[in-house]
Amino acid sequence: MIAATPRHCLACVGGAAYRIPGARYSAGTEEEPTTVTPTTSGDVLTTAGGTRWTMRGEIDAAVQARREDELLRLAQSADGRIHIDLGAVTFMDSGGLRLLYHAATAGSGAPVLERVPRRVRDLLELSGVAELFELTDDAGPAEDEA
Repeated sequence: MIAATPRHCLACVGGAAYRIPGARYSAGTEEEPTTVTPTTSGDVLTTAGGTRWTMRGEIDAAVQARREDELLRLAQSADGRIHIDLGAVTFMDSGGLRLLYHAATAGSGAPVLERVPRRVRDLLELSGVAELFELTDDAGPAEDEA
């Protein structure tokens, strides 16, 4: 069974995209079906209310080189702000920082960084780019906040 909850994507099978009809979201509401596109560095969920990219593992220059164009397209085309869940990130270097910076400067609003690990928060603050993002401790539904 393929299902999606506000905080987790369970539809990441075999590198394919799935449509999840009638997925339930916060406050018990139903939205249009969700498209889930798994990638090697995370999952991209696109809903009627916005876009969420769930990053996981090591986000470094290699990931930045492979995924930057896709993330920039999402940031530029998202209905509302893009949400980036960093809760499963185990490492981030300057390549990952560059990826986030380009997402912040390409979209129509400040990206929402959710579940930011302390070491990533420190990297954002030390590099002086933390103010380009809205940092949250929770993962909420990607809603249109424009």
